[in-house]
Amino acid sequence: MNYIKFSSIKLKHLIVSICILISLNSCGKKDKETYHEEIDYSDFNYYQIINLKNRDSSTDQLIELEIYGSTKENKFLNQAKWFLKTDVDIDSLNSHFYKLEFNEYKPLNYKGHIDVVYEKKKIIEVEFKAITSKNDGKEEVLSFKSNNSNRVNFKFLNVDSQNPIKGVLCIKIETEFLVEESKEYLVGHYFEYMLVDTNKLTNNSFIDEYKNK
Repeated sequence: MNYIKFSSIKLKHLIVSICILISLNSCGKKDKETYHEEIDYSDFNYYQIINLKNRDSSTDQLIELEIYGSTKENKFLNQAKWFLKTDVDIDSLNSHFYKLEFNEYKPLNYKGHIDVVYEKKKIIEVEFKAITSKNDGKEEVLSFKSNNSNRVNFKFLNVDSQNPIKGVLCIKIETEFLVEESKEYLVGHYFEYMLVDTNKLTNNSFIDEYKNK
């Protein structure tokens, strides 16, 4: 089979992004001032991870969003959970999110796994690029991959105990498309990305690279 890489823009995610901007811009002045006062951006361009719950105006579905926001008013969507009418069960066919589980099995040594859900898409590979800090203060990026599975396992040493699990998920998704000339369907793939952080305040160095992808 021929494999072709290409990017896709999902209308639903565009609509969600617009809703995010409306929701955030409609926040009260007091909330905005508190948000700025809590963070010291004098040395680094930190992002605060914000969790919002709202209802879709057309379907009345409950939506839970995870948004990264900076003091420069830069905001982008990272995870989106749509709930069924019960407001308890997640509508996984329309949601994209990850579930992280890990433990510190000895001081500063971490192991665990990340389960990925990306709508009704067929995931053919998940790569977790983990940012770790060494004793000399330098960062090192480690890569963990899982083929034909939505779970990726990891195990590493990280002296940064404040944010032990930090990085990005690179999710390879299978797709089919029609070639007009030959009237044949070809199998291809594209990538989606989600940032991973265990701290609500982060300077995750993958943000600038992946936030607009």
